[in-house]
Amino acid sequence: LPAAIIYRVHRQGVDANRATGRDSECCCDIVDDGAAELAMRANDEYQRLLAQQVSEAKGQALLFNLHGTSKNRLEVGLELSKWRLNRAASLSPPSFSSYDEQYSSLRALGSLSEMAWGNTSLGALMSVARPDLEVVPSPELLCPDPTVCLGSSYTTYFSGGHNTKVHTNSTHPGVQFELPGDMRGVGTLAPQPEAVRQVGAALAGFLNKYFSASCEADVSYNGTTPAAPTPAPADYTSPAPTPAPTPAP
Repeated sequence: LPAAIIYRVHRQGVDANRATGRDSECCCDIVDDGAAELAMRANDEYQRLLAQQVSEAKGQALLFNLHGTSKNRLEVGLELSKWRLNRAASLSPPSFSSYDEQYSSLRALGSLSEMAWGNTSLGALMSVARPDLEVVPSPELLCPDPTVCLGSSYTTYFSGGHNTKVHTNSTHPGVQFELPGDMRGVGTLAPQPEAVRQVGAALAGFLNKYFSASCEADVSYNGTTPAAPTPAPADYTSPAPTPAPTPAP
């Protein structure tokens, strides 16, 4: 069954997609020594639980990191830098080197060309599920450099964070999605229901292909649309986050 680790700690306290440490590039850039120590312990525990779940899956699960971007496109993070994507796309024919292959967070499932540009890649499946969406990398948009890949709207690209890098290898696959604001419900009360179904359909198709799963991969769920959630009362207040644990003496 799918597993999830619910980590109810504000990102300003602990950025759980970074390595443990106190500088600006790490999880816990906090001035107070006691708070920083507690935050680093919390991040270590999260990373331990994540590593445990990945290990117990024994390669039969996909580590899926879902994030947001201010760009109006979806970026599929395979731990491959934009430089490598741009260089590979500029070749004739477009191709990756054997050295590039070792960076792919999906190398456990197939070649980098298949995972980044193939017809059953996550980029391809998202393009089918949401046809008006710009997706990179995908068969339609191989790289982020607009001078090489003419459909690209941006020069920047996020290849994936700490967790995708650390918790994937040649036997444990993983990927990171950077979703645009309209799909995440930025400026509204909730994510678009159709966006949830579209991401779900793409993931289902990918799991069916590479994990021999039998997930429902139709964005309309066999022609039926899930009922809209009941709106919260006007005086409803969301529950406060669970406070961080107090350090043991």
